[in-house]
Amino acid sequence: MEYGLTTLMSADFGGAVSIVFLVGLVWTLAWTGWALWIAAKKDSKPWFVALLVLNTFGILEILYIFVFSNWGKITRDEGLISEAEIKKEVEKVKTEKSSEGNSEEVKN
Repeated sequence: MEYGLTTLMSADFGGAVSIVFLVGLVWTLAWTGWALWIAAKKDSKPWFVALLVLNTFGILEILYIFVFSNWGKITRDEGLISEAEIKKEVEKVKTEKSSEGNSEEVKN
C-alpha cells in the first residue's frame, strides 16, 4: 500500500490526526529554522547543535530566540542598534541640525 499525502489525509487513516501532524511539523520547522538561523548568525555552536538535535516541539527554540539569544536586544557589536539608541541618535542629529542652522544665521 502506498502512503502519499492523499492517503494520509483520508478518513480511514485518521485525517484529523494527519492534519494535526502536518500543522505540528510546520510549526516545529518554522521555529527550529528561525532559532538555527539566529544561533548560526551569533556563531553559537553549542546552541546550534542543541537546537538541531533536540526536538522539543518548538519550546526550546522559542526560549532560545526570546530569552537566551537576546534577540530583542541587538547590540552595536552586531552592526545594529536597539530602538532606544536609534531614537537617541535621531534626537542628537535633530539637535545638531538645528544648532547648525542657528549658527549659519548668526554668521550671515
